[in-house]
Amino acid sequence: MDPEQIRHQEVARELALAMTADRPAITACLACLALAVVAPAVQGQQTDPRLIELLETNRHPVAITSGRLAGSGGELLTGAGRASRFVLVGEEHGIAEIPLFTAAWFRSLVPWGYRHLAVEVGPDAGVLLDSLARVGPRALAEFQEARSPGFPFFILESESRLLVDAVSELPDVDDVIWGIDYDILGDRYLFPVLEAAARDDDARKVVAEVREMADAGLSQVIETGNPGALLLWSAPDDPFIRLREAIDPEPGSRADRVIETMQETARINRLFLSGQNWDSNHARAGWLKLSMSRHLDAARTRGEAHPRALVKLGANHAYRGLNQTRQYDVGTMLAQVAEAEGSGSFHLLVVGGPDTRRSQFNPIALSYETEAAGMLSVILPTQALVLPDAWTLFDFRPFRAAIHERRVDVTQELFDLVFNFDAVLVMTGSTPARPWFDPGVALRR
Repeated sequence: MDPEQIRHQEVARELALAMTADRPAITACLACLALAVVAPAVQGQQTDPRLIELLETNRHPVAITSGRLAGSGGELLTGAGRASRFVLVGEEHGIAEIPLFTAAWFRSLVPWGYRHLAVEVGPDAGVLLDSLARVGPRALAEFQEARSPGFPFFILESESRLLVDAVSELPDVDDVIWGIDYDILGDRYLFPVLEAAARDDDARKVVAEVREMADAGLSQVIETGNPGALLLWSAPDDPFIRLREAIDPEPGSRADRVIETMQETARINRLFLSGQNWDSNHARAGWLKLSMSRHLDAARTRGEAHPRALVKLGANHAYRGLNQTRQYDVGTMLAQVAEAEGSGSFHLLVVGGPDTRRSQFNPIALSYETEAAGMLSVILPTQALVLPDAWTLFDFRPFRAAIHERRVDVTQELFDLVFNFDAVLVMTGSTPARPWFDPGVALRR
């Protein structure tokens, strides 16, 4: 394999990690999460039986009945959401049952004032997803197939159905879906916004030229297997400056936001490709927090004094406190916002069950593949703690004092994890999420 092919594969690996929401440091993060609950306090020493007892005592079954959470764990989660301003699902991506669970939790919280579901797409991709979800799952599938490879995550059938379920619960709320992330593939579906905003032929020409750059980059990915050619993965500022000068959008308008999101996405990824990983993660965490803050401000302006939202993100973004990429991410921000207003937040880590496989996007083949889910095999001292016939919730909150006071032998990693998340949900019987279509095939038609 020549050096150029090796470099393409390296870029593809990092893009795959980006499309599962976390940077290369997340590989280390998962290892840390694993060590947090599998490693005894001393290498080679048996797990402290007091830890086993605490996990068993604070273990609860979770089920879904009539579309809502049930079981003692379901009641616990509904109560936790009722007492919180925000609930966060920090997930292991690509597992079909996690959006099913999320939909049930959201449905259980709607009676308590939850009105929004925040997800990992750009702000205006969120607007588009909200609109498509109101038509139904087939609209989401057909729109994306015509613009392959589609939205990250929401090409997966179960993820699309989550959006449909959420907007169906609140048909009179205009903005149930909040996009709060950057948008690696935004050029595939957001250029029509810029075309509509162009007021004259000169502006339309600039939009067309930048769109041709994006199409050429995607063609190069198809031909060479180098995902670094994507416009929003490596473009300099110049095309976005040209778009802004040509369109001259009103501040805060949709065109203004689309250009800003595209430019910021490219900036975050350029930092990453240049080896500035911490800076890239820092910029992305800042963008997540800015986007979430804008949604909260807009909701307050519309009359929601204290907007309540369920936030579904990759695990690292949902931390309360310093995460594994050494960032105070949006999970920390939301915890602080809630506490400053006299409320709180609930942070849930969700992982696949025993022998789970998950879907992972392969940027070289431009298709989804399955691989072993990496977290459960090392997240508990023994899989015997997992209930065989129900999803299993382990509530960390009751034994935080014991962990803090070192009355139980744990690693430093576990010491931190118990405070980063309030609970972990292990999804027995989980399966890999299925895409609506094969994006690689759709692109090559």
